[in-house]
Amino acid sequence: MSAESPLLELAHRKRLGEIEALNQITAVLLQEVYLLSCLDTLCHNLHIELFSKGYGLLSFQIMEDLITNFIHFYNKDRIQKKLGWKSPMTFSLKCA
Repeated sequence: MSAESPLLELAHRKRLGEIEALNQITAVLLQEVYLLSCLDTLCHNLHIELFSKGYGLLSFQIMEDLITNFIHFYNKDRIQKKLGWKSPMTFSLKCA
């Protein structure tokens, strides 16, 4: 059984490194696509909810404020089962 030449071994290691880098980039891109999908769903649901309540079409600034407030609520104030039915802020204060 013959050993690989050092050049082939180096090329193989370089290729494995490139594949790992591509896997990491793919994971990040999939995460970005998921977040964009969530944001799109949020905007769609918010628009339907507000339109059905008679608010009609809203300006960009009002929509931006509503979305910003919702994201803040979702990330900081929303009660979560995995945190023992606490909000992330309450949970982090009790752990500190």
